Amino acid sequence: MSTKNSENITLTIKINSETFYKNVSVSQESSNQEHQQNEEKKAKLENLTIELNNIKEKNNLIEQEIIDKKNKGYDVSQVSTSDLKRYTRDAQEAVLASDIQGAELNIILANLEYNDLKSLVDNTKKISIITRIKDNAVFFSAIAGSILTFFALYELMKNKRQRIA
Repeated sequence: MSTKNSENITLTIKINSETFYKNVSVSQESSNQEHQQNEEKKAKLENLTIELNNIKEKNNLIEQEIIDKKNKGYDVSQVSTSDLKRYTRDAQEAVLASDIQGAELNIILANLEYNDLKSLVDNTKKISIITRIKDNAVFFSAIAGSILTFFALYELMKNKRQRIA
């Protein structure tokens, strides 16, 4: 290491009642290196923030696609975006804490989860009429029961009216 613009600093170390002195040479070059490392870290965090925003946008798009598929009668009951949201939140926390490795890891996991979700949503199948009827069997039986009850009540009232007359 070159000693351009180096300075000597005397460190005073106190342990219990003893005092030690140590001369340390600090160079300007190491300070520049630290500055350069800080700038690189800041640039990486900015890139990670951009990637994180892309993932958030993808998350919104996949959620909208799930809603659209559900409204069109597709079976999306097995599709959940909770893991994608968790990875996105964890990545955001890591970026805010300046944890580059944690942010990179969570962004990779979020992208993998998005790809899996996209594949699931693209391969969903339309719910058949028979399945819809089975899923709504209780509803249909309740309607049929109420109709039968009204007919029985009508017949009962009709018989009662004939007895009174």
